[in-house]
This record gives sequence, C-alpha cells and structure tokens, in this order.
Amino acid sequence: MTSPHLGERTYPEGIIIFVDPEREVVPGVRVIAKSPDSNEATFKTYVEDDGVRYLKPINSQYKMKEITKSVAICGVVIGSYWPE
Repeated sequence: MTSPHLGERTYPEGIIIFVDPEREVVPGVRVIAKSPDSNEATFKTYVEDDGVRYLKPINSQYKMKEITKSVAICGVVIGSYWPE
C-alpha cells in the first residue's frame, strides 16, 4: 500500500510488515483482512462510519469496501521493516 500523499505513512512493495492477530481492531488501525471466498489477503485501514465497518485503501484512487460478515480480520499492523 503506497500512499500518493506526502507525509502519510506508506508501505512500498518489498517492505515487511508485522501483524498482531490479538491486537484490538479499532477505527484508524491498519489491518490484514481475508475473504473466505479467496486465498488472498488485503492490507487496508479499518474505519467505521455510522455503525458500518469499511476497509479503506491508503491510495485514494481505490474505493472503500464495506466489511461483510464473510470478511475476517487477521490482525492489526504493528510495525514495518525495510530490508537492506
């Protein structure tokens, strides 16, 4: 997830992220989420608006997606590391 906005946290391709599956999911945290329909995970920001839960990409070119009952939050991103 690379942010197109200067000053925002960004995660370019190749960066390693650390995820805590036990950390509480609260609005504003970055999460890894997975749909049971696919074998792929997604990396987004968790947001709530008027009781509705969404996954919001860092890159504003993409749209927010509502979290359905079938989406599982795998964990909260707690850090990142850029290998040398």
